[in-house]
Amino acid sequence: MFWWEGRTQDDMKRHGKTISVWSDFVSAIKKEFYPLAYMQQAMMSWQTLRQLKGQSVQGYTQEFRKRALMLGILLDSPETLLKYIGGLHSYMRHTILMFNPTSIDEVSVQATHLEARGKNGNPEVGGPSQPTVSKSKEERK
Repeated sequence: MFWWEGRTQDDMKRHGKTISVWSDFVSAIKKEFYPLAYMQQAMMSWQTLRQLKGQSVQGYTQEFRKRALMLGILLDSPETLLKYIGGLHSYMRHTILMFNPTSIDEVSVQATHLEARGKNGNPEVGGPSQPTVSKSKEERK
């Protein structure tokens, strides 16, 4: 509170106005209170964000949105959509790209369906499959 009061008084003296746009307010808070190099580390982490082994599509989507929000990255840009798709498990990524999706929400729904089909044992969508074991001549008799 002390920082904000000082900041608004200083802005009034220097510029004759205070911050009135939300994004400017968020930037000022981050600049003042985030540790040095925090944003650089967060951006580097963003660059390598991928769906982890065993992580659900829902978990990946939540983490993706949280990090994008923290970094001020727009979720409706084509670049962000491709970043999201690129972070999905490869079997989902290739299938989803065939449908030419236009939003993260659309991709999330499709990926969740693919994930559910995979958990039900459908090997065509990357789910667990039973290994093929050839029987020996004696077992076939």
